[in-house]
Amino acid sequence: MLIRYWMTMNVVTIDKDASIQDAVRLLRKNNIRHLPVMKRGKLEGIITESDIFEVLVSMTGVRQGGIQFAFYIIDKPDFVREILYILRSYGGRMVSILNSYQRAEEGRCYV
Repeated sequence: MLIRYWMTMNVVTIDKDASIQDAVRLLRKNNIRHLPVMKRGKLEGIITESDIFEVLVSMTGVRQGGIQFAFYIIDKPDFVREILYILRSYGGRMVSILNSYQRAEEGRCYV
């Protein structure tokens, strides 16, 4: 059986103290699924697409259940405060909030 090893000389890595957002950017920019995590030139671990997905699941609060709302709003300061006020007035609470500008018109966002 022939075993082939693929290696690259220019390995894309990330520092242990970098943010999850930085890791996502590097994975997407370089079209890779695994990213070695380094600290002072030594390998500390590897972050994968599955790890990123777990962070997303954790951030959304999907494991806690409840109801998810989606809003398409004008992007302005204190928009979160206004949404919280409305939710609280109905006895609700917020587990997490995510927003996106992807496919949103200028000056608006999805929450």
